[in-house]
Amino acid sequence: DTNDYVSSLESSTTYVWGTQMDLEYTGVVNDTLAFGLKRYESLDFKLLVDFALARLAKNYDNAKRSTLDVNVVTGVPTKDHTNEAILDAVTAAIKGEHTITVDGEKLNIRVNDVYILPQSLGTVINEVTSDEGEIIDSAILNTSVVVVDNGGGTLLIDILNKMNVDTKKRKQSQHGAYMLYEDIVNRIFSKHGHSITEYEAERITRLGTKDKYSITLDG
Repeated sequence: DTNDYVSSLESSTTYVWGTQMDLEYTGVVNDTLAFGLKRYESLDFKLLVDFALARLAKNYDNAKRSTLDVNVVTGVPTKDHTNEAILDAVTAAIKGEHTITVDGEKLNIRVNDVYILPQSLGTVINEVTSDEGEIIDSAILNTSVVVVDNGGGTLLIDILNKMNVDTKKRKQSQHGAYMLYEDIVNRIFSKHGHSITEYEAERITRLGTKDKYSITLDG
């Protein structure tokens, strides 16, 4: 499930983006891992915003004929949610006009309003509501919930009491899954002299495959 994307932010470059990318045949991979304000001010983040909006818009005729008007609800780590500069940067990257070409088809999207939530709150809302926005698990609304988000660059732990984020009981550590991938890469090279990339380590970890990247010891 991949598509070719061209953003007006960088019209000279075509990006392949999706969930079924074969890294073996991908010439250049952009690593978007970053932290703090610079993460949201980067071109990589703004391109990802465009790609995500285009993925939504390609299902709507308005985006192809004229302009699709939307509002966006998104999430950031709890610590980032307390930083006004970060919230301003996220809003600036999302709000306004976006023009993206997907597989040769031009799409126009206009984001009128942006609502930013702590990621953990969005996770819980997703679990307690249906696709139509109806409450399906009301018990969670009146209890305490711990959300652990092990991302690529960070490990986030939040507690919500009756759907309110407890800002005094949270943990944000820059020890995400990417550190695990780097450790796998380094240990394989140091012990066996075999080189793989962090992306291959991620694939091995996610799929548990031994087919291509298995290492046979002693011949």
